[in-house]
Amino acid sequence: MRDDSASPFAPRARSGLATLLLALLLALLVAACFARALSGGFVYDDRLLVERNPVITSFANLPQAFSGAYWDFLDAESASRIGYWRPLTAFVMMVAHALGDGAPWAFHAVQIGLHALAACAALLLLERITADRWIAWLGAALWALHPLHVESVAWISALNDPLFGSLVLYGLYRHRTWVEDGARGVPFSAALCLALGLLGKEQAAMLVPCALALDLARGENGGLRARLAHWKRAWIPYFAVFALYWLARVAVFDSWAAGMDRSTTYFGYSPSRMAWLRVEVFGGALGLIAWPLRSALFRMHSPGIDWGATDTWIALGATIAWFVAAAGAALRRAWKPLAWLLFLPFGLLPNLLRIESLGQFLLSDRFLYLPVLGLAGLLALLAPRRREIAIVLLTVLMLASAALTWRRIPVWADELALFRRATIETPDSPYPWWGLGRVHLDAYRANRDPAELAAALSAFERAQTQCERALRGDPAVFATRADVLQSNLGVGYCLLYEAEIDDYRDWETPRRLFENVAAMRPDSELPLIALASVETQSGDLGEAERLLRKAIALNPRSAEAHRNLGVISMQRNQWDAARRAFEESLALRPRNLEDRIWIARALFQGGWLEQAEAEAESARIDHPRSGEPLVILAAVARARGDTSRALGLLDEALRLDPRNAFAQHTRGQVLYTAQEYAAAIEAFRRACDLDTTNFEYHYNLGALLLQTGASEAALPFLQRAYEVSKGGPQLEALRELFAGELVAGAGFYFSLALADNAREERALARTWVERALSLDAQLEPARYLRGVLMKLSGDIDGAIAEFRWLVERSPEAFDPLLELAALLLAQRRGSEAVPYYERALALVPAQHRLDARQRGFLEQRLAAELAQARAQ
Repeated sequence: MRDDSASPFAPRARSGLATLLLALLLALLVAACFARALSGGFVYDDRLLVERNPVITSFANLPQAFSGAYWDFLDAESASRIGYWRPLTAFVMMVAHALGDGAPWAFHAVQIGLHALAACAALLLLERITADRWIAWLGAALWALHPLHVESVAWISALNDPLFGSLVLYGLYRHRTWVEDGARGVPFSAALCLALGLLGKEQAAMLVPCALALDLARGENGGLRARLAHWKRAWIPYFAVFALYWLARVAVFDSWAAGMDRSTTYFGYSPSRMAWLRVEVFGGALGLIAWPLRSALFRMHSPGIDWGATDTWIALGATIAWFVAAAGAALRRAWKPLAWLLFLPFGLLPNLLRIESLGQFLLSDRFLYLPVLGLAGLLALLAPRRREIAIVLLTVLMLASAALTWRRIPVWADELALFRRATIETPDSPYPWWGLGRVHLDAYRANRDPAELAAALSAFERAQTQCERALRGDPAVFATRADVLQSNLGVGYCLLYEAEIDDYRDWETPRRLFENVAAMRPDSELPLIALASVETQSGDLGEAERLLRKAIALNPRSAEAHRNLGVISMQRNQWDAARRAFEESLALRPRNLEDRIWIARALFQGGWLEQAEAEAESARIDHPRSGEPLVILAAVARARGDTSRALGLLDEALRLDPRNAFAQHTRGQVLYTAQEYAAAIEAFRRACDLDTTNFEYHYNLGALLLQTGASEAALPFLQRAYEVSKGGPQLEALRELFAGELVAGAGFYFSLALADNAREERALARTWVERALSLDAQLEPARYLRGVLMKLSGDIDGAIAEFRWLVERSPEAFDPLLELAALLLAQRRGSEAVPYYERALALVPAQHRLDARQRGFLEQRLAAELAQARAQ
């Protein structure tokens, strides 16, 4: 007879050293597989939970972490809906923050380390249950490398999953050890793991039902009562932990409900639909664990049961299959299969019981962090009868899982990759579309690339479309109030930025959109911040400040509102007020580079050079790959007359970011001080190319060109400066210059008229438009603007004459046609208006600047007005 105990693959043969070596090998395998996550940045919730979380920046905040809810740093309204208390997670976040000074790699490193520890705990547990070291190692490796774990390990905000998971798995191992050692006393160490796990994440409560399930897999003979007899003592420490945990939460949330009554999502569904949601979650989870190829970042559910959806039938089939298998195992008294079958729903029990607390996406990969172990346990049951087959099967599945995991990790590398993938996986959900739009909009704000703005608008409009489908009752789409809010705000911001760069400076369209959103959501500060942005761009800084202060009253923790208030103070040359506002913003999102640069700029403009230099130097140390701090340091060096140092710093800043318009402009200022005018002109020109919306860049270049005698070359830059100006002495100086003997063409004066009309300075606009028409009486855009200005001033007959001239000269001129028809209708001259309305209706299909929906609305409006005209 062959002696299996002599084989290195022999079962049981418990050796502490061998187990330790296998655990180290497993940890190295986990680290190698997930190592590429180290290069990932902050994405999605990380931007709030990590980047803007002041609690995790210092161990001095540890008392606050234990005495406050996990999301308490948010505004009061948002925090009131989230019932999470996770002080141990906050502590580990503090450790990671201290390790890397807030850099994302440190959080990823801690997360991978915790997952490796969880894998080792899974190895210990499986070895206890299977009595087979190699089967246990392969099962633990399959669990650790399963592709459903990518979200929990590669996404920093999910750090609490490997944290509580490692504690629960080790707690299950300690409970199993206690049982096998005779169940003497109480399972104190397992209860301690439960307590620590609950401080990491609420789902750690699954330890108790999972321990109960796995106790069925004990090797001795006997029925259910015999296998669970030790629970007469086991429940005592577990109950004590739950009682103390509940009382602690009562103190934190100041409610006997202990925060468990809080819900992040109100579905408004019937009880039967809520029950079916649990079937979808449980059955869907089983399907994903068994077949993880159908990955999705944001799995949406439909408000109604969609019997035409594949996911519905997968969930139903998997649930039925589980019930059949569990019932069969119970009837056959097949305790080990029953134990692992029960482990699957017990691992999901906290989620299934409190499904309203899961948010919009009920079946996220991270929720399956522990239940995946059920798959490894079921496969390990093959070992006693077909050990070689079990080893081969587990090895193949482990390698396949590792390959899928390796391929999936880059999805979490940055927000662009994340949301692009999400729109492919769940194209019917508005959430990933407005998330993608936000990423493109942030990119446009950073580099002013029109392609980014176009991509943002397209994504936000796609989100709007999905929201409209949901509002119409489409059962295939689920949208929240936040989806509606964010998609509309996104479109409005895109229109606002388009108005900055086009000739017509149309502030009214985004203003009306934001006003509608503000009326729809009076509880949110976001529409007020958006409206303030419109007023800032149109030059009404007083109204912008009023709106921002109202936004701050609604949400004092809005970093964006404080930052924008600081920008307004900068435009008013109120440097100290600006600094204070930026510091308020920075306190709400620690280490934020943009806020630190604004603080340094305010200090520099206020003449506090040493403080500006210290702030910029500190930012440079914390953000060595950014050129912005170097630009501030260069400005300080220039102010001190150190031209050589200033140019050296600027060269380094431009090496780090060649598209840094601020650096190019500062370089131009340094070169101008050194009287190197040609080089200064080139630097200013490059700054204008990179940022077409900055008044100072264009004004300084135009002024320098005038100074050097290049008047004709100066005109386009002075014109652009005039268009983007928010007012002030420099704007008045430009008006005096343009009203003087400066030689320019009709188009130049027309652009000035457009700019003043956008600023609602109608009299000045009329002056410029008349000057343009004195040079070219046939300039149709100027004639149209004159008609609009006449209408606004009450000269209706003059406006009708202008618009009639335009439509007779250009029969397909759509805008004058609309204006003329509407004015005639308002004057009760319906018979005159009818042919113009008919012509306008015929031209609507050719208005490709409007999308199909907008053309449809316009046709309805014109048809109604045509009927009204015919009735007059």
